[in-house]
Amino acid sequence: MNHPITLNLKPNPKNQLQKLSHKNTAFKFISIIFTLVLLSSLIYAFNGISPFALGAEPILVGDEAELRSAVTSAVEPTIIVLTADITLTGSALEIMTDKDITLKSDKPEDFWKLIGVADKDTITVFGGKLTLDGIIVTHTEGTYSRGITVQDGGELFMVDGEISGNANSGVYIIGGTFEMSGNAKIVNNAAGFDGGGVFVNFGCSFVMSGDALIANNIAAFDGGGVSVNYDSTFTMTENARVVDNTADRGGGVFVSYGASFTISDNAEVVDNTAYAGGGVYSLNGVITMLDGVISGNEATQDGGGVYSRGTFSMSGGMIDSNSAVLGGGVFVTGESFDMLDGVISGNEASDGGGVFVESVGSFSMSDGMIAGNTASNSLSGYGGGVANYGSFSMTGGMIVDNTASRLGGGVYTGQKSDSSTFTLTGDGVISDNTALTGGGVYVNNARFELSDNAKITGNKATAFDSGSDIGGGGGVFVSANGVFEMSGGLVNDNTAVDGGGVSVLYTGSFSMTGGMIVDNTATRNGGGVYLHHLIADFLGTFTMSGNAVVSDNIASVSGGGVYVRGKFTMSGENAMITHNEANDGGGVYVTATGSFEMVGGSISDNTANNGGGVYNSGGRLSLSGDAVIVGNTAVGRDGYVGGGGGVYMSGSGASFEMFGDAVIVGNTASSTIVNSGGGVYMSGGIFEMFGDAVIVGNTAISDINEGGFGGGISVRGGAFKMSEHAKIVDNTASGGGGGVYLLNSGSSFEMSDNAMVADNTAHGYGGGVHMTVASSFEMFGDAVIVGNTAGGGGGMYMASVSSFKMFDHAKIIDNYASAAGGGGVFLTSSGSSFN
Repeated sequence: MNHPITLNLKPNPKNQLQKLSHKNTAFKFISIIFTLVLLSSLIYAFNGISPFALGAEPILVGDEAELRSAVTSAVEPTIIVLTADITLTGSALEIMTDKDITLKSDKPEDFWKLIGVADKDTITVFGGKLTLDGIIVTHTEGTYSRGITVQDGGELFMVDGEISGNANSGVYIIGGTFEMSGNAKIVNNAAGFDGGGVFVNFGCSFVMSGDALIANNIAAFDGGGVSVNYDSTFTMTENARVVDNTADRGGGVFVSYGASFTISDNAEVVDNTAYAGGGVYSLNGVITMLDGVISGNEATQDGGGVYSRGTFSMSGGMIDSNSAVLGGGVFVTGESFDMLDGVISGNEASDGGGVFVESVGSFSMSDGMIAGNTASNSLSGYGGGVANYGSFSMTGGMIVDNTASRLGGGVYTGQKSDSSTFTLTGDGVISDNTALTGGGVYVNNARFELSDNAKITGNKATAFDSGSDIGGGGGVFVSANGVFEMSGGLVNDNTAVDGGGVSVLYTGSFSMTGGMIVDNTATRNGGGVYLHHLIADFLGTFTMSGNAVVSDNIASVSGGGVYVRGKFTMSGENAMITHNEANDGGGVYVTATGSFEMVGGSISDNTANNGGGVYNSGGRLSLSGDAVIVGNTAVGRDGYVGGGGGVYMSGSGASFEMFGDAVIVGNTASSTIVNSGGGVYMSGGIFEMFGDAVIVGNTAISDINEGGFGGGISVRGGAFKMSEHAKIVDNTASGGGGGVYLLNSGSSFEMSDNAMVADNTAHGYGGGVHMTVASSFEMFGDAVIVGNTAGGGGGMYMASVSSFKMFDHAKIIDNYASAAGGGGVFLTSSGSSFN
């Protein structure tokens, strides 16, 4: 039987009351929670205290008795809140081994002070743990006391507030640890000895991070900001700062005796002051710079940024805008400074603007940059980037855009006691530096080695003193007893008055067995290398061998490649002086006190008005072995007679020896007017050519018809001697003297011992030899003039009271005159004599 379904739609009062009761209970619970949260926020806002901190109720104290009672009775981590300034009496506040105390103020700013007892610590931490989170730890002005001492395994944490106004160190750590972070500040403290802000000793540690600040502290001796000693550690990280502190040593930080200091992550040591080590001073300590900044510090003597008498490793960060007398950025003495990366820039010192390395110091640079530093002393002013008296090894990185008021814009390396050395290797670069002398590198009584792919480029030596040899060496300057050894690398695009690339002063020496000196410029002498002296008996030396190359250099006056006022030796078949340019001596210029001995290698494709390959002005020139002078050009000057495509020699004291297998080949004397000496031009001195030496394939040519004289050699003064199978062959003159041209009464030619003048051509007179104007020629001892061609006098032409003697089996054979006659000899002028 089916029953109908009945719906009861009337309200049930009991059920409704139950539901309403449940809602009210939930609402009351939520209200309580909200009220507690609101109350917590208000308490924190007004008092800086969280009621949930450390899981314990904060203890509010307003006087010394309450404070000491709260510390003494604490049995668990306890927050103690100062509600007023508290002045201690009798003794320090002691945090013992079983305590874990946090001290705060009941206001978040303008903290309450805890004022210590005269001649006692404000707080001493004996093995316990203390956290400072918003109070000022200080002393009454005029009292000599410490702010906090930590010992016996104690732990100090500071996250806010100040330690200030203490007169015997702000914090003294001799047996525990200290961590400082947040907005914590240690300011305006002093120390009668060490560690104005913080003193850390005996294997303890100090870590500083966040926005923590140590500022305006003073120490009478060491560590105005922080002093870290005896195997202790100090670490600065994040944005921590040590600023405006003062001491005798280590205005910002002092590190000694096995202690270590590490700076990283944008931390800063800035604007501190000391006698030595304005920013940081290390005495047998360890400095590690991973990042951060050491800037604006000042030392009244040594090490504006860092003074290191220990171990210093820099792999990042910046040392900039510091100042000192020696070592504006870094001063190194003892042990080592390793620069793996980072920047040393904008520092200034009297000497050693960026880095100063003492005689017992060692500096190694494998990367990074030393840039924009200045050595500013007007009397010394050496080492804009680096001044080195010890050991400096550079395998990478850059020394760039530094300035020295006098010596060594990039690097100065010199010797005080023991030997000083500088090695530049790997991919190291010294560029765009400036000094009066030695724009890139200055070497004084020390050793410098250049190798691998290292470069000295774009540097400038700005000195100009027309009355002396002071100045020069755009790339490198080598002075008294200095030694420069170049086995590789590149010296290029440097500029100086003398010695655009390299300048070597008296008793200095330069040995080049590899590498290149390229594209340098001298506004006066020695585009590539300038070799000179102050006293005639004290000569600089330059030896060039192996695969060494001097090329594409320019001198406005003399010696496009090399200027020699000293002793220059060139050997080895691969050594080259090529494509250089000067007014005189495109390749090499030799002065009256100079000596150039070429026993191998080549001087090629150089250009000058006179002496395309070599200009010998009264000095000594010797060519032997496999030496080759090839493809050089003398272009002359408008309105002047010029010459010497291969060699030009002048001066009564000049001497030239050419022997062995030496060759002068394919050179040209060419000009718009008269030019002469395609191979060699002489206007004085003595030239002796013997052995198997050869002058071959040279040309004297002029825009004036028949204006080029002496295709092989032009003698316009001095004595020329050929002997022992020496040969002058296949040379050409557009005028007279295809092989040899003689002019003037002081000109003489002696040919003997199977010497040969052969197959030369003159479009004018004298295919083999042209003699005129009282010149003299003697030919004997199986000497031969053969196969030469000219318009007149195929073998020889004589005119204007010249004198010729021929005897002892000498021969003039198989020569040809194309127009004027005299296939063998053409004689004109009644005053000439032919015997």
